[in-house]
Amino acid sequence: MEDIHKQGITHRDLKLENLLFDEVFNVKVADFELATEYKNEKGLIPLTEQCGTPEYFAPEIHYKVPYDGAAVDVFNCGIILFLMVCGFQPFERADPRKDKKYLCFAQKNYGPVWEYYEKLIGKLSEEFKDLINGMFAYQPDERLTLEQVKNHPWFKGEVVDEEKRIKGMNKMKNVVDEELRKEKEREKEKKIRRANMKRKELICFMGVKKKTIS
Repeated sequence: MEDIHKQGITHRDLKLENLLFDEVFNVKVADFELATEYKNEKGLIPLTEQCGTPEYFAPEIHYKVPYDGAAVDVFNCGIILFLMVCGFQPFERADPRKDKKYLCFAQKNYGPVWEYYEKLIGKLSEEFKDLINGMFAYQPDERLTLEQVKNHPWFKGEVVDEEKRIKGMNKMKNVVDEELRKEKEREKEKKIRRANMKRKELICFMGVKKKTIS
């Protein structure tokens, strides 16, 4: 994303569904249908189109005011990161007028919302919480930039080596593939049951019709 922003382009629809993996599980960003130029040699280009996925909207999009495309992308990345670590959406929508959890971020009253999250999944590191707070900042000019995200202590922390990463991702892929196989089997069984039910209904109907004619 940093490279895309350097070219003056904003994605505007970053979400888990638009992230793909190659054969060794390197992340690839997909679906640039809503991407557009957000800056040029003259400076920032204020964007006004309300587009993307509502669950990922930055607050300025909910308020329908001109916005900085790069800041919106960072907000989207924050939601993606939160989902990857915690396994659930941080809030329904980043609109402090309608969502109490996001209101905590907007008011910088972080304690209650993180206490709620940690009751669900256990203790989270202070570095992770600080990074997310910065990426979820209500004011776009207070939101972390991608460069600041890369230099954050959590981002620069310990990571697994390449071999362990690929091994772990393959293990998760096998679990997902097995679930997809089971889901296909369940759908196949449902279709067979529906076909059998229709056949029985038809046989029953033809029997009743035959008796009526007789």
